[in-house]
Amino acid sequence: MNHWLQQLRQRLSSTKAVIQSAEGTRIMDLQDQGNLWVVGRDCCVFRQLDVAMVPAAKIEQALNNQVAVEAPYLEPGFWYNVYDGIASTWIWDEAVRRELADECGIDTQDFLVVPESCFTEPGLGVAVYKAQGHGFYAQVHNGNGVEAETWWPDLPAVRDWRNFLRRNSLARYF
Repeated sequence: MNHWLQQLRQRLSSTKAVIQSAEGTRIMDLQDQGNLWVVGRDCCVFRQLDVAMVPAAKIEQALNNQVAVEAPYLEPGFWYNVYDGIASTWIWDEAVRRELADECGIDTQDFLVVPESCFTEPGLGVAVYKAQGHGFYAQVHNGNGVEAETWWPDLPAVRDWRNFLRRNSLARYF
């Protein structure tokens, strides 16, 4: 198991997980695994943000600034994993997430909020996953983390797959 996933599991110390997708929310009992709000991949955008010149102690603040510019939401929330000076960053609409929590009657102050696709194990190569809510997402791993990621509402056609690879300069996977 990689280091950031171990850190995630160590931070979980209570019993509830909320899975958010475009279709609504689902509450799960984790039995002493922690309070966790999982934002479905269909509710996130993925960005690669350069933090190579940022001191480690200032990465979170630098990402707050970059996410504010990159996010298609007025109130973005985000999760990131840094490798080789690049922050693989998943961004969601934090206002929508809070509204859903209120509708569920859940105080998420003690919840760790993460994107669904952060649970994949980094390796080498390409993988396609069925999203928890709906749709499919693909990730390209370079051994340290996610090099590229996308989401489709339906199983991607070959054309969609090739466009994703081209857009991310990943012709080696054709």
